[in-house]
Amino acid sequence: VHDLISTSTVGAGPSVQLIERMSANVRRLESEKAACRDEISRLTAQRDESRTEVVNLMREVEEKRKMDERLRVLEAEHKDLAGRYATTLEMLGEKSELVEELKADVADVKAMYRQLADTM
Repeated sequence: VHDLISTSTVGAGPSVQLIERMSANVRRLESEKAACRDEISRLTAQRDESRTEVVNLMREVEEKRKMDERLRVLEAEHKDLAGRYATTLEMLGEKSELVEELKADVADVKAMYRQLADTM
């Protein structure tokens, strides 16, 4: 407290000392008030940044959910197509076997006609 009182006002009486103490307190409080305002500004900026980040993250989550749903649909389509492809390959194999058998039968029939023609 004695540091706040200047030596020139010691003899002036208690009212000057009281005014100096009160002035010192006012300056200190104004300084604290300015510091608090700065802190509020800083916290407000952080809050705004955080709010923006949360909104962006929510958008990303929504986009990911849509992508996950699209992936599920595509996987189901792929599974269906893979099944159809396997069935088609199997049918193609069967048809190829049938064609080979028919070619062999045609060759046999040609051979029989030749033999028949040769014997006549």
